[in-house]
Amino acid sequence: MHFQFTVAPPTPALPIPVAGHATGSDTSVELLRQMLDVQREHLGFLQAQAANADAGTRWKNFLTRWNGEFPGIGRQCKEVLPAVERAWLGLIHELTSKLREQPADELENEFALAEFLDRYATKIGQLGLMISQLGPLADAAG
Repeated sequence: MHFQFTVAPPTPALPIPVAGHATGSDTSVELLRQMLDVQREHLGFLQAQAANADAGTRWKNFLTRWNGEFPGIGRQCKEVLPAVERAWLGLIHELTSKLREQPADELENEFALAEFLDRYATKIGQLGLMISQLGPLADAAG
């Protein structure tokens, strides 16, 4: 996975006012100018951070970068995502139905717990991971 980071160049240090060379109002005006410059700099940093944090744009750039080698992969993700979601929800439904029908202490038995985890945990975890990977690609494909 590739991500783009934007780093702003260092800014020069703010000059330290020398006592005795400026009147009170000149010092106040200069201080206000410096504060305004710092606020503008912070705004620039926040705008760059917001642009880098947009996950949809990152995924779109990712698909664009690999479009030559994997044409249409975003559209394909969008097509198969409902089937993976349906399989995942089917397992979740089966798991919750089984747990509701069992006595509360059924999973306290080591063998029953191991069997339960073998039956559901890996499949649900892997399907959930697939959804978390296919979803953003499908959304980025539009």
